[in-house]
Amino acid sequence: VSCRVVSCSVVPCCLSFGFFSFFFVLSFFQELESLQDSLPPVRHTRKARGPAKRKDEVTWFKIEELSHELQLPLKIMEYRNVVSKLNAIWNHPDAAAARQQIDRFRRSADTEAMHALEINRVKEVDGRGRAYATGRRKTSVARVWVSRGSGHVTVNGKSLADFFPKVKDRLHVLEPLNHLDVTTDFDVVCTAQGGGATGQSGAIRLGISRAVEAFDPTFHQAMRQGGFLTRDSRRVERKKPGQLKARKKFPWVKR
Repeated sequence: VSCRVVSCSVVPCCLSFGFFSFFFVLSFFQELESLQDSLPPVRHTRKARGPAKRKDEVTWFKIEELSHELQLPLKIMEYRNVVSKLNAIWNHPDAAAARQQIDRFRRSADTEAMHALEINRVKEVDGRGRAYATGRRKTSVARVWVSRGSGHVTVNGKSLADFFPKVKDRLHVLEPLNHLDVTTDFDVVCTAQGGGATGQSGAIRLGISRAVEAFDPTFHQAMRQGGFLTRDSRRVERKKPGQLKARKKFPWVKR
């Protein structure tokens, strides 16, 4: 009786098979899963009335930092799975010992402060006591200089009342200073180009909101909560072919 031996091999379903890093990432996942399985099961009790208990907010390493810590090139989906497992372990009620093992992946307060300083561009006051910022709205661009003064606002060499005849545009420009109650404490000199009165007033408003932060760091939270630091990205919608305007259609005629 003759027999033939047919060679066979196991083909993994993972597309990253063949790369040496896949096995190390897989072993790290298995370590997290074994750590999660070692925790006692959570007893589900009846929910108490009142506001739900908030889970502990933990900030883990970014994907670059975690990859450097593990010496593994993590992908975005792998990083999300790791963070999901870390949160599940950290929020477990009986995970005091397990938290000590995964605490090395948590960002400390000092690291958060350094990261915030790296991301946020700190505005400085120049030698003439001015803080500069740029604001944009629609097609308008405004360059704004804010300095300590008595509340004078100059736009393109003109006073605020002469440049903006409408009251709503003047109030829109001074809205950040009125929100902080410092209208008479700063002088504003700015140039505005492009667009109309609405776009230019919005661009100057954003520039003032960004520049006034250089004089007092506490202004940032108040300006952020008031929505003055958010760039208004709305623009005129383009006209569509076969239509009268962006949305308006031609009148339909049966005959």
